[in-house]
Amino acid sequence: MKISGLLLSLSFPFFSASVSRAQDAADPPLSAADSAGKALRYYEALVKRPTGGYLFDRFYNAWLDTQTLDELEKFLTERANAAEATTGHRLILAFYLVRQNASAKALELFTKALEKDPGNAEAWYQKALAESRATNVEQALKDLEKSLAARPTKETAREARQLQGRLLVRAGRNGDAAKVWQALLADYPDDEELQEDLVEIQLAEGLTEEALQTVQSLLEKTKDPYKRVQRRLRAGDIQSRLSNRDAAIAAYAECLADVGSDSWLEKEILSQIEQMYRKEDAVAELRQKYEDFIKLHPQRVALRRGLAKVQAELGETEAALKTWQELLPLAPGDRSLREAYVQMLAENKQIGEAVTQLQALIALEPDAELLLQLAELQWRADKKDDCLKSLRAYLAKADATTETAALRVASQMERYEFKDAALVLYAETAKKFATSETALLAHAAALHRADKKDEARAAWRVLAKDADGPRLGAIARGVAAREEHGLAEELLAARLKDFPGDPTFLQFYCETAIRAEKPEGAVAPARALLNLARDPVSLDSALANAVRVLDRAGKTKDTLAALKKETATVQEKCLLAELLDKSGDLKAAEAVLREVAAADAVTGHAALVRVQSARGEFKNAAESQEALVKAPG
Repeated sequence: MKISGLLLSLSFPFFSASVSRAQDAADPPLSAADSAGKALRYYEALVKRPTGGYLFDRFYNAWLDTQTLDELEKFLTERANAAEATTGHRLILAFYLVRQNASAKALELFTKALEKDPGNAEAWYQKALAESRATNVEQALKDLEKSLAARPTKETAREARQLQGRLLVRAGRNGDAAKVWQALLADYPDDEELQEDLVEIQLAEGLTEEALQTVQSLLEKTKDPYKRVQRRLRAGDIQSRLSNRDAAIAAYAECLADVGSDSWLEKEILSQIEQMYRKEDAVAELRQKYEDFIKLHPQRVALRRGLAKVQAELGETEAALKTWQELLPLAPGDRSLREAYVQMLAENKQIGEAVTQLQALIALEPDAELLLQLAELQWRADKKDDCLKSLRAYLAKADATTETAALRVASQMERYEFKDAALVLYAETAKKFATSETALLAHAAALHRADKKDEARAAWRVLAKDADGPRLGAIARGVAAREEHGLAEELLAARLKDFPGDPTFLQFYCETAIRAEKPEGAVAPARALLNLARDPVSLDSALANAVRVLDRAGKTKDTLAALKKETATVQEKCLLAELLDKSGDLKAAEAVLREVAAADAVTGHAALVRVQSARGEFKNAAESQEALVKAPG
């Protein structure tokens, strides 16, 4: 296990298990019985030679192929506590507990096992891991010394020394840690991965200067160009962390010669350099750096593009345009580059040149989307005829099998104030896609915007006639959005009989009728909605709606008188109580609700809470709420 693996295993107990699962992936699939047998064979081997490494991982994963973690812990605990248990049995359980981050239990087992087997280097190392997780750093260091003295395997020795170096830093013994790592590097002079891991450990422990020395030492012996770039970038990052701006930029700049033009590495290098300058708001210095880079690498497109961007940012428009003119011949077929140039021209109000450049791009690229960009620029340049031609050219090239392209163009025509052309296109689209509600609604809305309101209303009426509930609601909302509240109410009222039990529809109708100033028509729907309420939440909302409708319609007194005489439902009795309360007859209101509560505890007490809270009688409301909580259901 390299240091990176060690770090992950310290933080994520299942990491090594996942690695072994990947290694097991190549094995042929086993039946449940075979898998269980395989796990037991691994276990028997572990008992003879306890190790927390690869063999334990194989056992762990083979077990989990057929059984659970709980069953595994039970199995290992029973074996470790058996009368005939050996040190191996106890150590395997301890290894398992370390993996589950149960450090305290694991340490008890390690202590007992090592009393009988003090020469087990692997066990001392695993105990040190558990001690380090329990933040017992000094004890962990002592355990590592015992592990290293017990003639461990080469791999265990290496892992133990890596952990020892890390723990020494935690203990504030940086000098001793440096000696451990220097010895490791001396023993493994060609192990580049070890040195990379050491860099990360040093950074994690705050030894930034030491990390820089390590990565620079590693760079001196790096022959592979790709790795050299990666390590130089790391050196630049560390210099940046040390606030050595010039050294960081120099490290990044050195990488450019080793990476390809327009590669992701080139983008990363330039991004890091830009960040260094922008962090200090040194944009003018960044411009100079780009100019210096261009002298060294005159064919790199990204450098001139970066320079042009910075020049524009500094308000050096003419210089930026000149840089772009030098840049475009370097990549004549690069669409994204030309589009960026067009955008830059437009942002700097060079609309005429932007139109010319975009037309040149359209001649090379048959993409219809470019025509919409061209139309936008032509409109901004006040070339209205050309703008309209570009929109129609887009429509001719776009997909004609759906109405989407046509509606998009019609919307743009309206924005560019080609109102007549837009209306014609909306009409043609509605005719061509006569079954498309989207196209028909768009046409109706366009007619209304064009002040052809009677035609728009007729179109909406046709659409609403046979629509289902959700579609009818959408149509009515669209109509209301055009401030046609009276028509919206008319469309919904015509279909009330079709949705007598739909609470959403009834609620929407009541709201629409009030906005249309036709609350009289909402009285019956409001009472129907009230009678559909089946729980305190919906009842509360329905009561509020009914009271508001009756008030707006001037029907409060008439409804109160009628409810006193009628054989009312539970919900209507709650409405009666609400109206009595508003009329000032508080005793009668409470009497009605207590009658309701006797028949329906949930509804009655919920209504009592509502009325009493509205009056400010919070003690009574609290008692009613308590009764509500205790009510069945």
